[in-house]
Amino acid sequence: MWKQHSLWLTGFTLFAMFFGAGNVTFPLLVGQYAAQHYAWAMGGLLLTAVATPILCLLSILLFQGDYKIFFTRIGRWPGWILLLLGISLLGPLMVIPRTVTVAHAALGFDLLNLPLMLFSGLFCVLVFLGTIRESVFTYILGYILTPLLVIFCLLMISAGLFLPPEMPHIQDAPQNFFVYGLVEGYFTFDAIAALFFAGLLLTSLRSFAKDKIHEYGTLRLAFSASLIGGGMLGLIYLGLAAVSARHGYILAQANIPPEQILTALAYYLLPGKLGIFASVIVMLACFTTALALTKLFAEFLQDISRQKISYAWGLVITLSVAWIMSALGFSGLIAWFAPIIKICYPIVIALSIYNAAGWVYRRYACNKTAKTPA
Repeated sequence: MWKQHSLWLTGFTLFAMFFGAGNVTFPLLVGQYAAQHYAWAMGGLLLTAVATPILCLLSILLFQGDYKIFFTRIGRWPGWILLLLGISLLGPLMVIPRTVTVAHAALGFDLLNLPLMLFSGLFCVLVFLGTIRESVFTYILGYILTPLLVIFCLLMISAGLFLPPEMPHIQDAPQNFFVYGLVEGYFTFDAIAALFFAGLLLTSLRSFAKDKIHEYGTLRLAFSASLIGGGMLGLIYLGLAAVSARHGYILAQANIPPEQILTALAYYLLPGKLGIFASVIVMLACFTTALALTKLFAEFLQDISRQKISYAWGLVITLSVAWIMSALGFSGLIAWFAPIIKICYPIVIALSIYNAAGWVYRRYACNKTAKTPA
C-alpha cells in the first residue's frame, strides 16, 4: 500500500506537467468570450484540456511510456507521420515559439518593451545556455516556479471573484459554447504533450512502487494521481475562466491581445507591485516550459538521426526554427496551425482510446487463455 504523501506528490507532478503559463491563456480567453455562458464553454475545454490528456497519459503508460511503439500501432508510416507532426508542433513549430510570445507579452506589458524578434533571439540564447548543460539552477527553477505560478493564479482568482466588475460582460450572440470550449482546448496541446512527457511520470511512479508499470498496482497509483492532478488543473482553469468572464468587459474595452490577457488581469486585479511580480513569474514559467520542450526535441533529433546530429546541434536547430516561427506572434501561430491541430488532436485521442482498448483486450484474452484447462 502506497503512502499518502507519495500519491499526492505524484499527483502534483502530473499537475505540473500540464500547468504552464501558455496554457493558462486559453481558459481566460474562453471565459472572456463566453461571458455568462462560460460554464458551458468550460465543460468543453475541460474535456479536451484536462480529461483527454489524462486519458492519453494513462494509455501510453500501458506501453511503458514508449511513444514510438504507441504511435506505430496504426502502421509504421502513418504512425511516424503523426509522431513527427505531433512532436514538431509541440517543439519548434508552435508551442516553443508560443511560450516566447507569451513571455514577451508579459514583460512588455509594463516592464521591458523590446521588439519581438530581438526578445525572441535573447530568449532562445538563454534557453540554449540552460539546456546545453544540466544545471542545478534549472531544476530548482522548475520546482519553485510551479508553486509560485499556482499561488499567483489563486490570488488572482480570489481577487477577481470578490472584486465587483465595473460593468457586466454579456454575450448575447446564440452560439454552441460547449463546442467552442472543446475546440479551444485543442490548442493547449496537452493531450499530445502527455504522450511525450509520460516518461517523467513513469520515473516518479517507479520511485514509489517496486512492481512494473503494466501491473495493476502501479496503474492504480497512476489513475489515483491523475484524479488529483487533473482535479487541481480543472479547478484552477474554472476559477480563471470565471474571473475572465466577470471582468471581460475591461479586457474587451482595452482590446487586450490573447497573449497579454493573463498579465493584464493581474495588473487590474492585484494591488501595488504584484502586477510586476506576475509579469516576472509568467516570463520565468514560459522559460522553464521552453527548456523542457527544447531538450525533448533536441534529444528526439539525436535519436532519429542515430546520433548523427549531436545534442548541441539539435538545440541549435530547434531554437533557430522556434525563433523564426515566433515572428508570427501568438495569434499568427494559432491561425497557421489551427487546421492541422483540429485534425491531429482528435486523431491522437482516438489512437489513445484504440491502444488502451487493445491493451485491455489482449490482457483479458491472455488471462482467459491461461485459465482455460488444456
